[in-house]
Amino acid sequence: MAHGASDAPPEADAVHASLPSPEELSAVLAGRFMLKAAEVTQLQLKYGLTAAQLLTAFIPAAAALARPPISNYSVGAVGLGVSGAVYIGVNLEFPGLPLNNSVHAEQSLVANAAWHGEAALERLAVSAAPCGHCRQFYSELACAETVRISFGEPPVEYGLPDLLPQ
Repeated sequence: MAHGASDAPPEADAVHASLPSPEELSAVLAGRFMLKAAEVTQLQLKYGLTAAQLLTAFIPAAAALARPPISNYSVGAVGLGVSGAVYIGVNLEFPGLPLNNSVHAEQSLVANAAWHGEAALERLAVSAAPCGHCRQFYSELACAETVRISFGEPPVEYGLPDLLPQ
């Protein structure tokens, strides 16, 4: 990893707090769709979480930012870039427009990371299993062979090749 979050929780002198509540993490986001690497490291220290655990903890806060007025099914995606920054993606639906105008949370996340100049994604956590369209979308990214994707309850981590048909 670059200079950001890691798989191991950063060392801390204080006793780690319990898992943050969705309300606490919504307050951290405050409507933002990106956290800088330093903020991510501070949150890992504060809560004693690995990068994967922190991404998973942010899913409800991310899903709360979704705008699905048609399906009423909010999807949140949270990704860790190689820079250590965290990016948020949400599903967006547009009433009166064809279904293909909807934006999937995973695609929103990639667009957000690219807009911020992120070179690649290392891992992402999604509130539901990525659909076939999103799996194909991710397979076309430069980081497709190495990105890790987690979803489910409890979350299970997969490599993208594990999710694609052989």
